[in-house]
Amino acid sequence: MFICVQDRHVPQAAAELAAIPGARSHRFAHSCATLGPSALDVLAQQGASVGTFHLLQSFGPSPFAWQRVAGSFCAIEASGGLRRELFERARALGARPFDIRGPQRAAYHAAAVLASNALYTLLDAGERILLGAGFARRAAAEMLVPLMQGSLANALSLGAAEALTGPVVRGDTETVSRHLTALTGRERELYRALMLATLELALRTGRLSQSHAAPLEKLLRS
Repeated sequence: MFICVQDRHVPQAAAELAAIPGARSHRFAHSCATLGPSALDVLAQQGASVGTFHLLQSFGPSPFAWQRVAGSFCAIEASGGLRRELFERARALGARPFDIRGPQRAAYHAAAVLASNALYTLLDAGERILLGAGFARRAAAEMLVPLMQGSLANALSLGAAEALTGPVVRGDTETVSRHLTALTGRERELYRALMLATLELALRTGRLSQSHAAPLEKLLRS
């Protein structure tokens, strides 16, 4: 049985299931990324097999979201027969199962949140910047989404470091300065933070020399 509720409701759901006669004869897995099997201890104490099953995919409200399962990774924490069963179920869905352990969970989910949820934040920030410059809302989204899709395609084929383009990796201080002048408020601070992270990536991977990075870093921190 899969328990698919918000993280904070997992213990309560487990307790309610444990109160049902015969619960010990069932196998349970919850779908929360940051919680381990111990969240289902009340069921395990009755003799039930417990584990976790987290599909690494963004579904949202789309009725066709299930089609994204195929090819997605699936984090599983379980042992014995339940582990084998969960791996089989993941593969039957076309997913790619892998083992995950407690110490990895928070970092795994933080990486997922940055790679997925933060995309919406970036798109929203880009749209607001374009709206402020006089573009229509629909045009803003239509302009930015294909760009984001192209960047993701490049990252998939080349890796983040090699796919990186733009003024930071070119050491173009003048362009970055013009950007900062054009931006205000939250968008300006978000731009600063992200371009500093981009600068670190370019330096760390040898795409930009320290001599070209120094004036950029000074500008972004000023």
